Amino acid sequence: MKATVLIDNKAPCRLASEWGLSVLIEHRGRMMLLDTGDSGAFIRNAEALGIDLSRVKSAALSHAHYDHADGFDAFFQVNRIAKLYIAQSAHENCYGIDRGEMVYMGVSRGLFARHARRIVRVSQPTEIAPDVWALPHSTAGLSQRGLEARMFVAPDRPDSTGAEAFDHPDNYLGDALSGKVADLCAAHERVRSCVPVPGEDELAPDDFSHEQSLVVKLDTGIAVFSSCSHCGPDVAIAEAKAFMPGERILALVGGFHLYETSDEEVRALAARLKVANVERIYTGHCTGDRAFAILVEELGEGMVSETASGLTIELD
Repeated sequence: MKATVLIDNKAPCRLASEWGLSVLIEHRGRMMLLDTGDSGAFIRNAEALGIDLSRVKSAALSHAHYDHADGFDAFFQVNRIAKLYIAQSAHENCYGIDRGEMVYMGVSRGLFARHARRIVRVSQPTEIAPDVWALPHSTAGLSQRGLEARMFVAPDRPDSTGAEAFDHPDNYLGDALSGKVADLCAAHERVRSCVPVPGEDELAPDDFSHEQSLVVKLDTGIAVFSSCSHCGPDVAIAEAKAFMPGERILALVGGFHLYETSDEEVRALAARLKVANVERIYTGHCTGDRAFAILVEELGEGMVSETASGLTIELD
């Protein structure tokens, strides 16, 4: 298996970065895309890395937040064949508190309607490519994590239904490929700020039923991709182990959403991951520099690596 980070918060100078995550997975002769980041910048990075995204056969959305989904409009312009696998509960109804205010943090309005013919909704473990499984959460009580993270959903708010909800600039793909990433992300933020926020009586703590992991089966074990790990990276590992009992956990890849988590909680998480016998960790995006440093301190540099645009991970 080979995994290439196409976009992340950090990047070498020749590649773009943004607040978001996108990973290309190559396994058993197939190419799969996990998330797209916040814009089409991942496509420009893919081109710089010599990757032809038109060959991707399957795509998956880890969860219904903008920083993982809002490049899919651009992706579908360059790829005509891939099906997009999303959780059954993924909708345009995610909100969160940012700088003291409730804001919309969901996918681009109308995204699911625009690409309905390409979308497959899953509610149970689903093989989306040979030995690659989309794994929706099976853990109860995750709404408490949503409450602690100040993330909410509006269960009764309907998705947009028409193309008029398309909120990107006319030359969206061209801007992304020419490097105007900051402008695009700023435009997205302005659009999200205009989405009406429901009243408190319409909101419920997010239980992250719209979130899923990817589990890749290799000859010697499994790799778990958990893009933002709102459920908790240890929960993602526990669910993967329950799904494929007895398998070595060769790698855990993704963001861990720890940038507002206390040092003590990060150390406790490190202990749980060690007990779970996770062999390698590749993390970035929403993990945060402080938490990353603690994970390295607790688990060692040989176990924990930082992700960035262009990073390649190869496992046998």
